Amino acid sequence: PNQDSIEKSPGTGGSPAILAISDGHGSASHFRSEVGSRMGVVAAVQALRDTPIPVPDGHSQALAKSIVRSWRAAVMAHLAAHPFTDQEWAKLPPKEAVQSKAAILANPPVAYGATLLAVLAAASEILYLQLGDGDILCVDDQGGTTRPVPADSRLIANQTTSLCQASAPEDFRAAHFRLSEGPAPALILVSSDGYSNSFQSDEDFLRLGPDYLELLRQYGPEKVEAQLQKILPEASRKGSGDDITLGFIQRM
Repeated sequence: PNQDSIEKSPGTGGSPAILAISDGHGSASHFRSEVGSRMGVVAAVQALRDTPIPVPDGHSQALAKSIVRSWRAAVMAHLAAHPFTDQEWAKLPPKEAVQSKAAILANPPVAYGATLLAVLAAASEILYLQLGDGDILCVDDQGGTTRPVPADSRLIANQTTSLCQASAPEDFRAAHFRLSEGPAPALILVSSDGYSNSFQSDEDFLRLGPDYLELLRQYGPEKVEAQLQKILPEASRKGSGDDITLGFIQRM
């Protein structure tokens, strides 16, 4: 299944624009990760909707704890309604089945493991949250593209932090931009790691920033969204072979 999920709140009527993307893990022990990723984006959007504006200093840590708490509650409620099945246990590699099953029974959220990226964009400030791999890019009016969230040296090869880990609340990375610090980005891109992994270099991937900004300015969001139905599967086919989900927040 497609293990990515996306959820948004469009920011109409003066409310903040909110965007969340989650990528469910592909390993055999995370056999319910497509469910976990859906729960992740729902928890993130709800927590960000409840965030006071202006955002208090240091609020990102409280948000991380709230999101993980909501996610774990949703996982356990889902498990109570849908116990693990023999068919799901059969997905575990035979050589690791006993050990993996024991680990999942000791910590059921492992089966639902997923990353999470979320952005809240208000008129005067922007809050960025990230747990695990994936990409958040900011594009300025001239097309300059940067990553607002600090890098995590632990994200090597297929290793990633996750909602299912006990350290998840502490593993979130965050950035808080205020309009008093300078011009707001013209465009924010949020994508699962299948997109950046489809490019030969990070420099090539970052060129998407000005490209998409120009497309949005020239054709508008509806036409660009329609084109993504062709662009993203082709990028995956030629690149990572992974699910790709991409979302935009554009300053109008």
